[in-house]
Amino acid sequence: MNLSSKHDMSLRHVMFVILATVLIFCCKEKSNREQSVAEKKEPFDSLTQVQIKYANGFSVRYGDGFKEVEVYQPFEGSDDTLRYFLIPRESSAVPKGGWTLIETPIRFMVCLSTTHVALASFLDAENLIVGISGTQFIYDEKVRKLIAENKIAEIGNEESLDQEKILSLHPDIIMAYHTGIEGYDQYERLEESGLNVVINADFMETTPLGLCEWVKFLAVFTDQEKIANERFAVVEHEYNAMAKLASIPLKKPTVFTGVDWNGTWSVPGGRSFAANYLKDAGADYVWKKNPETGKLLLDFEQVYAEAADADFWINPGSISSWHELMEWDPRCGNFKAAQNRNLFSNDVRVNENGGFDYFESGVTHPQILLKDLIHIFHPELLPDNELVYYRQLP
Repeated sequence: MNLSSKHDMSLRHVMFVILATVLIFCCKEKSNREQSVAEKKEPFDSLTQVQIKYANGFSVRYGDGFKEVEVYQPFEGSDDTLRYFLIPRESSAVPKGGWTLIETPIRFMVCLSTTHVALASFLDAENLIVGISGTQFIYDEKVRKLIAENKIAEIGNEESLDQEKILSLHPDIIMAYHTGIEGYDQYERLEESGLNVVINADFMETTPLGLCEWVKFLAVFTDQEKIANERFAVVEHEYNAMAKLASIPLKKPTVFTGVDWNGTWSVPGGRSFAANYLKDAGADYVWKKNPETGKLLLDFEQVYAEAADADFWINPGSISSWHELMEWDPRCGNFKAAQNRNLFSNDVRVNENGGFDYFESGVTHPQILLKDLIHIFHPELLPDNELVYYRQLP
């Protein structure tokens, strides 16, 4: 072999080594980049995805590094669907057209309803709240302490929200509800200011567990899906166990609710979550055959015609005693339930400003509410139970 051939072979060998080195380096860099991307995406698994079983008002879809949340029928009579595109903070993902973009996990939130506060409390996420509409009505002790320490601000009521105060709080989201009443909802004005308004339609649910399952709705924004699934599963198990217990008795006492207020008596429709509470508690609701999911507005005569002989009367508004009821309207004494003193109110847990915990933590603890109702209608099933939200009117 001549010198020239040896030189060519040596050169080819050097080039091969260089090329191999470059290829190895590139492959390693590609592998590192892929690993880095994988770490940033943190793919959702079965533990970090919510499983929705009872709620009909929202859905969640998990994509490659993003979540899509849809809210259906945000208020009665609406056919709208609201859409939220959730991405990890500092992600470069771009939402579809018509989707509100929100970075997660949220750091600060404003609540326009005490039920929204209850969702945060259920997840131990009270510290995320920076503003509340109607702070004086909050019952939760931990949240009241944060309010007293000026860590949670009052932002006015929904008819006259303090927009400047809200802007100064820099919330990642404002959790609101949509009434559909023209001139009442102010969230559109907040959206025009660049704020992310998230509509919570939990009040549209028709079952107690469906209402409670909205804890998973908030969990999607706080990246707490796992804790929401675990804690809701406990509530679900206890609630269903109580409902099964109450299904045993053959006799179901009849029951009605509410009280006349300025000529109008509001009662839950037969397909409402309030009616389903009574059904699950082993009671025979007077308007159980009514197909409405919302409220029925009746007059005294209509209610008396249907409920005069009912066994129990619950949730009589702000009435605090049998004597007060008689002073309110002497005609109420004609109801069989009033004559037998089978009057029960949900006002045990009320703060000094009239804030009912029944409408706050009761939303996220339906198993306790159900146990109260079973104790009232079938005390023999829970002889050692003590009422939490209810009391018999003296």
